Amino acid sequence: VMRQSLEAKKEYFKDLAHYEEKHKALNETANFLIDVLNEETAAEVKQTISNLNRRFTELVEGFQSFHQNE
Repeated sequence: VMRQSLEAKKEYFKDLAHYEEKHKALNETANFLIDVLNEETAAEVKQTISNLNRRFTELVEGFQSFHQNE
């Protein structure tokens, strides 16, 4: 995405606030599941949410870099 045109970047990042809300809800749900699931399944959920959080952080950092350089 970061190598695309300015317009493509704007289009890509235009709904970021909406996805931040979804991301927050996803984390809340994952934390609930981790608390109620058996240990093995909870570990899988932890790993999955950790990977998603890392990728979402990279996305937000990309947006912040784009916004600063715009």
